[in-house]
Amino acid sequence: MARKFDIKSMVLGGLLGGLLMFSVAAATTGKTAWEYKIITGQITPKPTLAPQLDQAAADGWEVVAAATDAGFPFVILRRGK
Repeated sequence: MARKFDIKSMVLGGLLGGLLMFSVAAATTGKTAWEYKIITGQITPKPTLAPQLDQAAADGWEVVAAATDAGFPFVILRRGK
């Protein structure tokens, strides 16, 4: 048996989907201002970034990115203003 196109169900589904998308967008577009910090170190047998990262985490910083350039690692941190 072929299914019939039900316009009421289609409209109701569209409205609920739109409402859900609007709710998620409204919840995730908070205008948070960030401040950034860069920590650098050297690659040696003894890790030099660990104490700096521990202190930064205790101060509320979170890691955004990490990379290295010719043996000098750096970490980019951020926290809300």
